[in-house]
Amino acid sequence: MIKKLIYLLAIAVLPLQLSAQSVLQSSLDEYRRKVFQEKIYVHTDKEFYLAGEIMWFKVYNVDASWHRLADISKVAYVDVLDPQGRPVMQAKVELKDGIGSGSVYVPVVVNTGTYKLRGYTAWMKNFDASGYYEKTVTFVNSQKILDEPATTGARLQAHFYPEGGYLVKDLQSKVGFTIRDARGNVIAATGAVLDQFNDTVVTFKPGKYGAGNFLFTPRENRVYHAVIQAPGVAAERAALPEVRAAGYVMSLRTEGNNIHVSVNAANAPGDGVYLLAHTRQVVKVGESKSLQAGKAEFIIDRNKLGDGVTHFTVFNMDRQPLCERLYFKRPATFDISATADKPQYGIRQPVNLTLNARDAASMSMAVYRLDSLQQLSGDDITTALYLTADIGGYVPNASAYLNDEAAMDDLLLTRGWRRFRWSDVTGPAKPAFQYAPEFNGHLITGKVIDSRNGRPTANIATFLSIPGPTVEFYTSLSDKQGSVRFDVRDFYGPNEVIAQTDGQKDSMYRIELNSPFSDSIVPGTWPQTVLTDQYAQTLTRRSINMQVQNIFTGELMKRVNLPLIDTSAFYGKPDARYMLDDYTRFVTMEEVLREYVLGINVRRRNGKFVLYALDMPTRNFFSGNPLVLLDGVPMFDMDKVLAYDPLKVRKMEVLTKRYFLGNLYFDGVVSMTTYKGDINGYELDANATVLDYEGLQVQRQFYGPDYSTDELRASHLPDYRNQLAWRPEVEKESTQTFYTSDLPGRYVVVLQALGENGATGSKTLYFDVKE
Repeated sequence: MIKKLIYLLAIAVLPLQLSAQSVLQSSLDEYRRKVFQEKIYVHTDKEFYLAGEIMWFKVYNVDASWHRLADISKVAYVDVLDPQGRPVMQAKVELKDGIGSGSVYVPVVVNTGTYKLRGYTAWMKNFDASGYYEKTVTFVNSQKILDEPATTGARLQAHFYPEGGYLVKDLQSKVGFTIRDARGNVIAATGAVLDQFNDTVVTFKPGKYGAGNFLFTPRENRVYHAVIQAPGVAAERAALPEVRAAGYVMSLRTEGNNIHVSVNAANAPGDGVYLLAHTRQVVKVGESKSLQAGKAEFIIDRNKLGDGVTHFTVFNMDRQPLCERLYFKRPATFDISATADKPQYGIRQPVNLTLNARDAASMSMAVYRLDSLQQLSGDDITTALYLTADIGGYVPNASAYLNDEAAMDDLLLTRGWRRFRWSDVTGPAKPAFQYAPEFNGHLITGKVIDSRNGRPTANIATFLSIPGPTVEFYTSLSDKQGSVRFDVRDFYGPNEVIAQTDGQKDSMYRIELNSPFSDSIVPGTWPQTVLTDQYAQTLTRRSINMQVQNIFTGELMKRVNLPLIDTSAFYGKPDARYMLDDYTRFVTMEEVLREYVLGINVRRRNGKFVLYALDMPTRNFFSGNPLVLLDGVPMFDMDKVLAYDPLKVRKMEVLTKRYFLGNLYFDGVVSMTTYKGDINGYELDANATVLDYEGLQVQRQFYGPDYSTDELRASHLPDYRNQLAWRPEVEKESTQTFYTSDLPGRYVVVLQALGENGATGSKTLYFDVKE
């Protein structure tokens, strides 16, 4: 009878388990389909730069689940942060079919140090900043060599991470940990867990990457802490995570091709749990188990999992997450064949590389000189997309973990991060997004503020202009939060932007424009490079070479590829165009409009000038006012318009029909263009917001000399390039040719590639240059 009763209870509980499990899987699938997410990888030409050099980079933008090139966002943002999280370099890069490239000058005033480079899109700002692409780069300013930075507070920093998330009384847990010095560097340290009686419970020691693990069973009526020490450093006391009186713990171990996931419960409600495993939000495993004596074990075939990071999450029957653990399956990569025509070259000789990467959809190549300062980075496209992007935060020398299973497990023990919250997946409310995806190009955003009370205001018509020979004019109506959004898709390079409301109607409002760059900073430090005397000679030589190179080829490095953009005005072909030099030059604009500009009627009403456009089909004048522009800047006071000096105006275009732009419409358009496109002498409204603004980056051309003839090779101009080639787009089956410089040494070719199906490939090739 007892056996029958247990069987009947199990039969009764099973449908509930299966139902909850099915709901959770379908909810995650639905969330992934509805909430699109992106990843970015930034391939830089190298990782070590002198102040005054150029950093070149290529951006790969992919969907977060399948790693296929994503043609959603049309703009990527790249910024470089100092150790305090302040930006020192920023760029907006145009994306086409998920690919973009750019470059930035390392400022000559930059301080020597290790900086963090980030890459993201506007849409990615809706999610945790840990999902941005991150890597470190080192800048050295020969005029600002800093001593070893002083440190304050703890000289040793230890953090502890119980497997599954929690410590529970009387349940054994594997505890991952990291130990770093105050600058974030790995240090040879040891540690111990002590109770309140200073009795040693367990000792531990990190591995070569500063992480490790130990087994620990907290007991009742015990209070624990850790003590960390290292040679030459004072011992530090560190807190352990809170010990819970009740709850769940989980553990993961591998045996051959099977993964064993164990769940133990203590004083916890519920008689069953289920396990969900997903790789980048794609469900791979979903199984339910009843708890027997507070324990359940799942055996998972490793082949069921996707490549990269898989999240194993344990839930109770109410679909509440209890524990989580990460697991890594090494991804399959495709081969890149790269062969040089010689193993060694002389100075100013051609290098011919034969490349074959048939599976590549896009590939980039960098060739640079190695020395004691510039070494090969541990960052590549495989570890960026399949590892670091899915565990959150920066990982030094990430590619080294791919060949060290124990180190990889320690790393994953100390990382518990996902691109979503389970409450967003299972809850009734769907997440709200603050930042719109840039489907067509760059969006300039802002907020309308009532100057009288400082509050955001809705339903205010706003106008944004980029003065210049080409009329660039945009409108937006503020929403309930006072937010406005201008789609400036063809805005390249630096310029001035002017944002304003109609000063004749809405004089109490101003517009505050937002920075498009993310201000979300992931807390934590990263290792800092300390330059010692052993690098002095190399640094001096590189600094001299860089300065000489900039003197002789600086102008060549300023060449750019101008973008192909539509230069016609937003309103298209005008109904009439007047080149004012072809007509009698009058003293006032009123005379110009009255004498020979057809379709515009000048009147006075209540003592002020007003303009009306003629509706040509009906031959009647509109009752509303036309939009009047000067170099794309709207002019609302017609008295100021008619008093403007017409000798400053080169061209006038007139549209004599009703024109709709966004949520607004205008009864005709009058557009005037000055000779320089700089609204020559026109006084803007006092509430207008004027900002120097950088549009999408204009691509700089990488300079590489041509030594194809004896005469060119015999040139007396010095060639001290340490960067021989940078090619952000390389044909997958091609021969790449470039020339060596006057610098002998060891050189490396670095290739990064992404395939059509989301697979990745990397290749490094070395060659020598002799005198």
